[in-house]
Amino acid sequence: MSMKTFCLALLAIILFHINVFGQEFNVDGINYKVTSMNPATVEVALNSSFKGNANIPDSVTNASTMYKVTSIGERAFTGCYHLYSASIPNSVISIGTRAFERCSRLTSVNISNTITSLRESTFDGCSSLTSINIPNSVITIGRFVFYACTSLTSVNIGNGVKSIGNFAFSDCTGLTSVNIPNSVTSIGMRAFQFCKGLQSVILSDSITSIGESSFVGCSNLTSINIPNSVMSIGESAFKDCYRLSSVYIPNSVNSISPIAFSRCTELTSVNIPKSVTTIGSLAFAFCSGLKSVTVHWNTPLEINANVFENVNVMNVTLYVPDGTQDAYRIAPGWKDFEIAVISGVHDFDVQDNLVQVFPNPVSHSFTVSSRDNPEGNFSYTIIDVEGRIVSQGNSSYIKPISTENLATGNYIINIITEQGKQLSQTLIKN
Repeated sequence: MSMKTFCLALLAIILFHINVFGQEFNVDGINYKVTSMNPATVEVALNSSFKGNANIPDSVTNASTMYKVTSIGERAFTGCYHLYSASIPNSVISIGTRAFERCSRLTSVNISNTITSLRESTFDGCSSLTSINIPNSVITIGRFVFYACTSLTSVNIGNGVKSIGNFAFSDCTGLTSVNIPNSVTSIGMRAFQFCKGLQSVILSDSITSIGESSFVGCSNLTSINIPNSVMSIGESAFKDCYRLSSVYIPNSVNSISPIAFSRCTELTSVNIPKSVTTIGSLAFAFCSGLKSVTVHWNTPLEINANVFENVNVMNVTLYVPDGTQDAYRIAPGWKDFEIAVISGVHDFDVQDNLVQVFPNPVSHSFTVSSRDNPEGNFSYTIIDVEGRIVSQGNSSYIKPISTENLATGNYIINIITEQGKQLSQTLIKN
């Protein structure tokens, strides 16, 4: 072959690639766009008028060339009112922003286990989507991903997810429970805002902060476990969670932001550890059902006068460490409470983190778990606020301990491990 012939052939190949790149074609009712010729790949292109079930294959053929389907493009199915289901193959490694936004009749979608992130507004406004399985391959759930998916009742968040973005599940009014795996380290602002059907949340023990307004307006949320990894509770984090009846704040928390629990009108008891150094304005404002607050500072924490605004604190019992009553009776922000002593309280050793009680607050039963000795045994004693023993015995880790015979209120649980370590902590019974 002459040099001239070779150059012409090479030019023809280059021109072919240039002409084909970006070309769109349709196979079985789905539009595709060529993204590469070496290797031959396509993305799912705009399909604004698609109707039916989108069963996306892992490869398609056009003009005798087979293309691997590697992505779903930005806004690929946005506003497809007649899209009912979508199946995404493992060949797809990325889904563009707003890919299924406002597909209001989409009832089910299969996300491939090759996807590493769900980008902004992927399923925003998919109001007929009832359940979603987020595979372990996904690392990030972007902002607004499931915003206003009002029929979403079940979510399985994979163990690979590290972050949940701002507004990710906001306005998912049908969502009743969420289990956030240990891989998650951050929850974004307003992530579960106005999830009015949400009744319980299990947070991972890797989360270091609960973001601003994360659960604001979750009006049916009755319980929340705040793990020992959390250091701060964001502004308005649980505002307007009307049915939240009790809150146990672990020793890891050092700040409670303004309005954090404002308008939690059924909140009856709060335990605040000595690790907390700041409580923001209106943090517990309008918590009209409050009956008891337990604190652990030997010197009363300085707080703004409006922390408990619109709470009749004269009818609220403030449990304080023995010997500090006089200090609290003259301390601004605390002096108007009914002061009482809760004795024998020694918070669990946060550094050792030997055991954990879950759930706390508790309704029917709780378990004690040990990081270092999961199959061991321990003895326990439960004491009421007047120092009377109401329950005691021996048990093993993970075995449920019944609280059915306990009245609603605050208790102390004392634990002695097999190694002779003595630990105690407030136990709240709903």
